[in-house]
Amino acid sequence: TTSTSMDSVISYANSANNDYSAPMRLYANTTFTITSDGKDITKVIFTCNSGKSINGCKDGTVSLDAGASYTVESSGNIVTFTITGSTKKFALKASEQYRIDALSVTYQN
Repeated sequence: TTSTSMDSVISYANSANNDYSAPMRLYANTTFTITSDGKDITKVIFTCNSGKSINGCKDGTVSLDAGASYTVESSGNIVTFTITGSTKKFALKASEQYRIDALSVTYQN
């Protein structure tokens, strides 16, 4: 996998190891993992490339640290995962191929 530093607190990796370009394509059954260096992740927002890409993202399987939970909402081409509890890892296994143009990660200071 390839990891890219974001704000020196968050890093992410795509198990398909494809290029990080806009839009970034994530294939079905691959996992996109976001890891925090000590801070709890509270929200993850994917801006999908098109409405067609939304289902692969919002209907995927999410893994968090034990005890944490999430809710998911979608509007237009944006999918928002809001996390409750303490987690330093957010992993999304895509249910079908999707493409993202932007990623936003919010963490607790």
